[in-house]
Amino acid sequence: LLFSQHDYAHALVEAEQAFSSRAAAFGEASAPVAEALSLVGAVNAAMGQNEIAVDAERRALSIYARLQNGDGPEAFALHMDLGRSLEALGRLDEALAELQRGLAIQEDYTKAAGPELAATHERIGGVLRAAKRYDDALFEHHLAVQLLKESLGPSDAAVAAEQARIASILEEQGKLDDATETYREVLRLDENAFGKDHPRTGSDHRSLG
Repeated sequence: LLFSQHDYAHALVEAEQAFSSRAAAFGEASAPVAEALSLVGAVNAAMGQNEIAVDAERRALSIYARLQNGDGPEAFALHMDLGRSLEALGRLDEALAELQRGLAIQEDYTKAAGPELAATHERIGGVLRAAKRYDDALFEHHLAVQLLKESLGPSDAAVAAEQARIASILEEQGKLDDATETYREVLRLDENAFGKDHPRTGSDHRSLG
């Protein structure tokens, strides 16, 4: 509750106390301890203390691996969190590896729906873009678009948002004709979804300008 209210200082105290009490009750190599470490990592990441977050998240993943639960939904969430913490530290290759491990679990074990898989591909694309691996980033975002179209329909606002990311990468690459064409498609989708006077549609016009 404290974490969801952004009261991170008190949430961290509670998470560390949970870790200590669970370690005493269940032993350090236990699922309850891994859960507490996951929360310790999440709170530290929210506070910008990403080195501490990485340590806690890796310790939690190690426990799940020893419990032969390294491919479950808890491990998936931890790989995604660890990827986010590493990305914040600028350790992009490590972040990408964690996100890809998370994607493999998501595809094989969690029975994730299209939008959830699309969100993971989007995350991977974002890291690749930060690493200036633009073609690889575009590939991930195009996969996300396809998943969204298949699950939500080709005119959904989420499709437009993902297309806008593609247009932005194309613009960053200097492929202005391709970027303009993609921005026009984004504008068309957003006008259909929100109307011509919506702020999001106005943002699309500014991107085209």
